[in-house]
Amino acid sequence: MSITVWTVNKEEDIRNMIALGVDCITTNEPELVRSLLGEKELRPAPADGNDPKADPKAVVVAGKARFTVLTSRLIRMEWAENGVFEDRATMGIVNRKTPVPAYTVRRSGKKVTIKTADVTLSYTGDGMFDAKNLSVTFKMPVPGGKKPTAKTVTWKPGADDSGNLGGTARTLDRFDNVTIHKESGQKTVDPMDNGVLSRDGWAIIDESDRHVFVPVASDWKNWVAARDATPRKDLYIFAYGHDYIAALKDFTLVAGKIPLPPKYTLGYWWCRYWQYSDFEFLDLARTFRRMDIPADVMVIDMDWHETWTLSRGKNSVKDEYGQRVGWTGYTWKKELFPNPEQFLKELHLLRMKTTLNLHPASGIQPYEEPYERFVKDYTSSTQDNEGRKDDEKAEGKKDTEPFRLI
Repeated sequence: MSITVWTVNKEEDIRNMIALGVDCITTNEPELVRSLLGEKELRPAPADGNDPKADPKAVVVAGKARFTVLTSRLIRMEWAENGVFEDRATMGIVNRKTPVPAYTVRRSGKKVTIKTADVTLSYTGDGMFDAKNLSVTFKMPVPGGKKPTAKTVTWKPGADDSGNLGGTARTLDRFDNVTIHKESGQKTVDPMDNGVLSRDGWAIIDESDRHVFVPVASDWKNWVAARDATPRKDLYIFAYGHDYIAALKDFTLVAGKIPLPPKYTLGYWWCRYWQYSDFEFLDLARTFRRMDIPADVMVIDMDWHETWTLSRGKNSVKDEYGQRVGWTGYTWKKELFPNPEQFLKELHLLRMKTTLNLHPASGIQPYEEPYERFVKDYTSSTQDNEGRKDDEKAEGKKDTEPFRLI
């Protein structure tokens, strides 16, 4: 049973309700409640219910290949040279324990055929997937016409995927509406990875080289680790035709639920690449409020941190990662922000969300202020001392801490 209290506006009463462990506080002072809660939450988030290991009833093994029937239109297709398959979650797929759909398996010599209500998968032999040994066939409705019709669509490895409608992009930096594709040399207006929606009626999610999640004894619960060097394929085919709503729904079934973005993320974000001080930022935020400009997020651009000898010219000093020294930074520039904690607090009191512009290209250098704290937390959380030689640790030397797995 959940305990909800209302309307709690006084600080003493709010503190008492938090101490009592109520599930929900209705208040006219949400910012006060948030500040008193700190990092805690009233109602802990429910378990996500994800299980990366599929129901054994959904699994079909054929030599060095393994197929997992996740839905009638979504099948995982694995091949591993050593015949050892991956049951851990990957960066893109966290749940494979789905209701097992009805399907049949037929074996004839070296050929195996898996048939669901919607697709037919055929695989022959035990070699790495290619256009000669693997195919997936399904019917796709054809729009228009007096009578409903459908065409047969067949996917094979290497098939043209130009009908894919795109997924996400790592960055829109320097995107000027015409980008040259590095490999093909062709111009494209969509610097996107492939997604699960396609005019072709099928889409492939390739997790072959993606990191896996491994359990760790830390607050993170899980951390990322690289796969071993075994040649392998780990593909997911979404054969949903133009039923885009069902494709997206089942994508969340295996990739995890997608949180609803807070309203402020859809509002006005203010940002300017300029060397502002804390006083100038606060004056600007107060001006927004005084003029009733509905700004939601204040972006503190990169000059919040020490830029050391950063030069915008070609002669800037480079670090061991080939980046300009000062492009990455984690040390507050005290000449501009003498009291960062108070500065951020005042912005929050003005009902401004804040974010710091950061370019995490070079790990954390030994000369950065939070270096020691980061190393202690990072290495204890990941049990990862890779690259930090024993003799260097014994001599008290400090190495740059790269983000090895992120």
